Amino acid sequence: MKGASKADNSFFYMVKGVACILVIFIHCIFPGILGKDIQALSRFSVLYFFVISGRYLLSGIPSDASPSIIRKRMALKIRHMLAVTLGLTALYNIYSIIVAVIYGYGVKDLVTQKYNLHELWLLLMFNSGKIIYDYTYDIDHLWYLYAVLYVFVLIYIFAGVAKKWSGFLTFFFTGMLFFAELLQLYYPIRPFDISIRTWYVVRNWLFEGIPFIMGGVWLDTAVNDNRDSKASNMVRRIVDSCSTGANAHRNRLLLYVLIALGAAMSILEYRRFGEMTVYLGSVVIICAIMLLGEAYGKPGSNFKAISPLCHLGKDLSASVYYYHIMIISIISRSLYVFEENTIYMWFKPVIAAVASVLVSEMIFRIKFCMKRGMESKA
Repeated sequence: MKGASKADNSFFYMVKGVACILVIFIHCIFPGILGKDIQALSRFSVLYFFVISGRYLLSGIPSDASPSIIRKRMALKIRHMLAVTLGLTALYNIYSIIVAVIYGYGVKDLVTQKYNLHELWLLLMFNSGKIIYDYTYDIDHLWYLYAVLYVFVLIYIFAGVAKKWSGFLTFFFTGMLFFAELLQLYYPIRPFDISIRTWYVVRNWLFEGIPFIMGGVWLDTAVNDNRDSKASNMVRRIVDSCSTGANAHRNRLLLYVLIALGAAMSILEYRRFGEMTVYLGSVVIICAIMLLGEAYGKPGSNFKAISPLCHLGKDLSASVYYYHIMIISIISRSLYVFEENTIYMWFKPVIAAVASVLVSEMIFRIKFCMKRGMESKA
């Protein structure tokens, strides 16, 4: 590894590989209390995707750069994200209609439930609603894409202060997130006449997208722009102490201990408070992972990558996230007769993970062959 660019930070790619599998274990749960513990532990994975997207979003652009430079890059990002988001929304809606036809649910009833002003409002306001989920697959995982798209648009609009305000936005909205979770636990108010305990009131672009994407942007400014603040200076000292020097190995080990501590915290938080949008332990895990990644990205770190895991994170993780809900739905409908079989239920998340990786590998190879064919004709 020669630097901390996205192209060669194998550690970050490996974590993406692990994270995309853990997302499946959030949505396809192992039986019993162990399954819930694994689900709680896995919650950090979505936060990681937010943070890592922010980490490289404006990388290479100086903090004092003209807003037009940032807007030029963000316009390309927005165009790509818009195409992916709308394309997957259309794909999942087509899947819903196909399932409704095959199983005789009634297409008219499905369309009536999904396509109305209330569901459109939920999508635009909270990145949720039946436009992106219904009884044919139940889980609105596309909320993540809408949240990313919203934050990209906001960065485009406020390009002149995006990097400057990144630290404030990270800490302010993270504080708001945990304050909202306290309200969920102890004072369940009803904003917009919707209980704050409803999952999408807190899990959306405002409370997750902004703080964690901007957290990645802030980390980039701290590490690469030599931002002058106490927090930025502390981050650089930690990264330097974990990358080189006599105590680097020991310091990295401490960060791995911090990851284990965050995992334990997440499980304990679940057992004490139940299911939450974001656990404090998840944030601890994210902080440790990002510091480790920055340290391993420094010259001379001698990090030994696991190639298959890098390939999973770099080339397949996006497709795994995009399609795993559809794959879980197909497995559930195809093998529903085994749903009461305990052995099958233990294997079901593994089957879903393997199937998602195989489908993503197939998509990757098709794209690779098509690209190579186009290059040979050029």
